[in-house]
Formats: sequence, structure tokens, C-alpha cells
Amino acid sequence: MTRKDQDTNLELAKNVKITEHLLSLEELCAKLGTHHENGISETEAKARLAQNGPNAFTPPKQTPYWLIFVEEITAGFALLLWAAAIGSYISYGIEFVPQDMSVAVVLTVVVLGTGTFSFYQRVRSSDVFSSFKNMIPPQTYVVRGGQKMLIPAQDIVVGDLVYCRSGERVPADMRIVRYVRSCSNSTEHMAVSSVPKTSRIGQECEGMKVDNSSITGESDPLSRSPDAGHNAPLEAKNLAFFSTNCVDGSGFGIAIATGDNTVIGNIAKLVSNIKNDQTPIEKEVNRFVKIITVIAVLTGLTFFGIAFGFGGTFFQAFLFMIGITVGNVPEGLLPAMTVSLTMTAKRLASKHCVVKQPQSIETLGATSVICTDKTGTLTQNRMTVEWCHVGGQLFPVQHARDDIDGQMAPVADSWAAYARCCRLCSRAEWVDTDDNPDIMKRQCAGDASETAILRFMESVTGPVVEYRAQYPKVAERPFSSSYKYQFSIHRNPSPGQSGVNFFLVMKGAPERVVAMCGAYLTGNGQVERVDPVFMERFEETYRELGSMGLRVLALCDREFTQFPANHTFNLDDEMGFELTDMRFLGLIAMIDPP
Repeated sequence: MTRKDQDTNLELAKNVKITEHLLSLEELCAKLGTHHENGISETEAKARLAQNGPNAFTPPKQTPYWLIFVEEITAGFALLLWAAAIGSYISYGIEFVPQDMSVAVVLTVVVLGTGTFSFYQRVRSSDVFSSFKNMIPPQTYVVRGGQKMLIPAQDIVVGDLVYCRSGERVPADMRIVRYVRSCSNSTEHMAVSSVPKTSRIGQECEGMKVDNSSITGESDPLSRSPDAGHNAPLEAKNLAFFSTNCVDGSGFGIAIATGDNTVIGNIAKLVSNIKNDQTPIEKEVNRFVKIITVIAVLTGLTFFGIAFGFGGTFFQAFLFMIGITVGNVPEGLLPAMTVSLTMTAKRLASKHCVVKQPQSIETLGATSVICTDKTGTLTQNRMTVEWCHVGGQLFPVQHARDDIDGQMAPVADSWAAYARCCRLCSRAEWVDTDDNPDIMKRQCAGDASETAILRFMESVTGPVVEYRAQYPKVAERPFSSSYKYQFSIHRNPSPGQSGVNFFLVMKGAPERVVAMCGAYLTGNGQVERVDPVFMERFEETYRELGSMGLRVLALCDREFTQFPANHTFNLDDEMGFELTDMRFLGLIAMIDPP
């Protein structure tokens, strides 16, 4: 990157200034000319859209394809081959020697062939800016004049009151003013498809969470709330940024920036303005071309003088010079180098790695250390269930989903409790606007691990949503990196004589979950007390799955007989029970494919 490019990028970075998160709600509304409940009017929205333009990125200036092609067939070593080809054409035009024409045609084909491949590779993979277009959601809900309406995301303007729900992309940089989520101690549960009235927003419930990895690189979902919590904009809890994903809950926010003025819009400018320096192989080729050119020209001129001095005619000496010059050009170097780089690029492509510039492959080969993020870069960030540890036995399930009942027949009794925990102890939900029959491709809202379990259970046990409806959720504690587990409490629709009105299902880090368990479920459905033999088998299985590079979660449950049917759980204060003497159900292992 040149000094000029660095100065330009620093200037762009300085222009990303956000102060709206530090303002009070009244100051924010006064500054943007909006209302925190009714939004702006439709007339005002149209006027702002006409004045400021759509909520979209301005594409950078594109180099014409013909100019890119010309650059590729005249770059570096190709110029020397063109000079040799032109010399051969001239020689053939004077003496009509077929060999001269053959050399000229071969050189022309080599230059055009290698140039065409480089052109194709560059056009196919160099349009980085176009990837930002996929970050813009097609439609979104806004409140204008007190009325909710569905509009194209490109029509959002500064001051709009925007509604964003789980599973959707945040359509603009916005200041969170209210959030919506079903309360942890309430039986109410809001489906992904519902759009609450403004009178419902702002409940004291679990708030919305966003995935800021595209902005900050933070892989864990981050909670959003009306309170800033931090002076730095990227750390503030009351800001949600354009292109990030809402992975849990939902919320209303006032749009404070759109299009190019958003944080991701400024990142797009940075990307589109970067000019790459020459790679080491390009520098070496250019240096080699200069040396060969000087040697070829000096040798040709020398022999031109010798031929002319020994009595040859001017044309004879000229043809002799052309022959000497062409003979000093290594015609096979360019195709050999191109073929080598092409084969390497194809091998990388088979590993889902797109090579932007073939010349960069040589630089990669000289690299000793690569510092990179794993999730979403080296892996797809699409977790899939690989193994199930049920009833003390380990089952590979990736390729046996069509006959899961037959596979789990030896542990059928414990499989029922295991599957119940997988389906109920989850906040992942299907996005109901996606009716793709392929479960693995259906859109899902939630973090990677929970969506993997949801897809797995949907494919082997049937509709999870219908199953959840049979066991209403009355309370839950979401996953937190501090205690490394999550649990939910559900109402038992048929307690019968057992008196079990409620039951708890939990999943989390195996070492944390097993420490809370006093019993475990065997393959034949019997409950046994945890003993050293069980712990030894558990640790052996856990190590085996971990050595495969899998993400492993443990499952457990507990039934409550001490609470009446009308009991209300409050997980914020005294829960009324201890997280002990749980029943261990098994392990579930997932992989993030490369």
C-alpha cells in the first residue's frame, strides 16, 4: 500500500465518528427530527430519501474489462514476448521463412492464452466490493407516523424507527431505544414472525443479541439494550450496526446512519481504495525482464554491427539481429510459470479457497506463519452434528439420519430423554418466511451450535416447533460464557400421579454440567448414581471427541415434584431450587466443516 493510500485510509477512518450513543433519548430525537415511538412521517421520509439518496453503498469506479485485458497481456514478461513476436513477423515479412511465422504465432498464442487466464482469474475474484451488496437485507419493518409498515431496506432514512428481529440483518446503523423478548419468568413466547405493537416494547425481559463479527471480529453474540454502557461506539450496547445479524430477541432502533455513512460503509470504502503492492514474484519477473531485454538488445546490436561490418546488406544484418534477439528470449518461462500457478490455484479452489491474484501464490509459499481467524475463515461457521453419546454408547449420526430409530434401538429409553433435552433446551428457531424443504439449507435464527442441533433434531424426530408447543417454556437462563451452560424450565402437560408439574433441561460445557449431576441415565432407561467408574468412562469419551476437533456439549435434566402447577419461577432472585443432583443424559458433538 502506498503512502498516499495509507493517508487516504486514515482519513476515512477518522471520519467514522459516532456520538449518538451518548445522547439522551430526547436529545437524539431532537437532533434527528424523529419520535422514539411514532418515528417520522411518510412525507418526511420521502423528502429525506430524495435529499440523501438510498440506503445503499456507492460502487467504486470500475476498470473497464478491455483495459484489464490489455494490462494482463502487456504486463511484465509479456512485453518481451510481444517484442520477439513482432520481430518474427517482420522477419517473415522480409524473407518469407515459414519458421519465423511459426515462432511468431506460437509467441502470440502464448501471450494471449496466459493473459486471458489471468484476466478471467482477476475478474472472477477481484470484485471484493460486490460482496458488501449481500449485506443489505431486502425488506425491513419501520414505524412511520405511528404505523408499522414493511419497506425495502434501501428506502430507510436517518430518523426512521426500525424494527429488527432474530434471524435478520440490521438494515442501518441504529441506536437501540427499546427491545423485545419473552420474559424469562413468563409463559409468553414470541415467534420470530411476529411484529409487536409499540405498546409492548420495552419490557424488562431478555434483550436482543447481535453478531458483530463482521465489524469487530467478536464471535460471541453481544447483548443490546437502550443503555450505552461504554463511551467507545464499537463497544456501546445501545448501537447496532448495518450488516450485523440479530441472533436473538428483537428490538426497535432509530436509524442514525445509512449507506456509505455507516461503519460498514466506511469499511467498504477502505477495501475499495486499497491498491496492492507488487508481489515478490512480480518484482523478480520485472527485474528479470529488464536484464534479459538489455542483454538481448545489446547482443542483437553487436551482431548487427558484426554482420554489417563483414559485408552483409542492411536487411541481412537486421534479420540477423532479430534472430539473435528472439533467440535470447526464454519463450517457455511465461507459460511454465502460469501453468504452475494455475495448478496451485485449482488445488486451493478444491479447498474452498479463491485466489484473487495467481501471483500471490508464490508469496503464500514463502510464508512461515499465518495469523487468521478460524470461524468463518478456515471453517464455514455451519456447525453440524457428528456424534451422539447416549446411554453410555457413542453413535456416529452424520450419515445415518434416515434410520436414527434403528441405530438408537439399543438405547431407545434413554434416547427419548436425550432428544427431549435437545429439542427443548434451545433458543434457535426457524425463520418462518423460509419454506425450503431441505432442512440443512433452511434459514434459522440462533447461534451456530443451537442451529446445528435444531437441524439435526428436525431431520431425525420431525417438526421441533410442534413438539415444543406440547411443553410450554415457563423460564430460562440463556447461555453465558461466565457459567458456560444454559437451561430452561418447561411445564409437564400430563403430570399424572408422579406429581411432576415442571422439569428442567440443561446443556453446556461437559465439565460444568457433569459436576452438577448426581445420577446418569443408562442405555435401558435405568437411573444410576454417579460413581468413579462412570466418571472414568465420561472423561475417556470426552477426550476422544475432543481429540477429533469437535465441539462437545453435555446434556442433563431434572424433574420437579415440589412445585405446584400454578408456581411462578423467578430466576433473577431466589430460584427455589439448587442446580444439583441433575440426571446426566449424554454428550453431543459437532463439527464446523472447513
